[in-house]
Parts: sequence; C-alpha cells; structure tokens
Amino acid sequence: MSLDYMDEKASGAVRTLAVGVDPIQVRVAHAYLDYLMHGIHNATDEGYLPEELLSRMQNLELRLAPGPAAGDDPVMASTAQMSDDEASAVAGEMVDFADEVGALFEEHPGSVSGGQPG
Repeated sequence: MSLDYMDEKASGAVRTLAVGVDPIQVRVAHAYLDYLMHGIHNATDEGYLPEELLSRMQNLELRLAPGPAAGDDPVMASTAQMSDDEASAVAGEMVDFADEVGALFEEHPGSVSGGQPG
C-alpha cells in the first residue's frame, strides 16, 4: 500500500467528522477506528510518511487508545470522557493531518511504499 491509501483513509476520516450526526466524541472515535487507525498502522509498517507527521499521529493514537477499558472499546471509552472542546481539538488535529497527507499526495501522486516522500 502507499500514500494514496493514507490519503483515502484521511479523507474518509474528514468526511466522518464533517457529516456525521453523532456527538463530536463519537465522530472522533469513528474517524479514528474506521479510517485513521488502518492508515497509521499501514504507514508505520511501510514507512511512507515523514517521521514528524507519523509521530504526531502516533501520539494522537496513544491519547485515543491509552489502554484497555473495562468492557468497552478503549477508543470509544476515552473519547466518551472528552469534553466537546477537547474532542473538537482532536478533530482539528485529524483534519490538519488529512490536509498534510493530501498535500503530500499531490506532490507525489501514485507514490509507492518503501520510502518516504521527499
């Protein structure tokens, strides 16, 4: 997989954040679980994102899934505890990430895995 896969996942996350009717906490959880989680893990394995960008998303991932939750998905449990302002800030980080991935994809269309765009 490649940068186009991450661009697809990041775009899906933005759509989830923008058009979902659920509370922002739920939209943040779904944007991560349904889209960004897969892209981040793939980018980590394949190494096609710049380290700084990947590191920021891995830090976000640690905030969203800090550890097991009793009976709940850890991401859903952690986002449920967020205030509207905190969840909105996380959503903003996700949108910024998607913008940066989109810019990389425009610079390197059809980029393949195995190296960082440069």
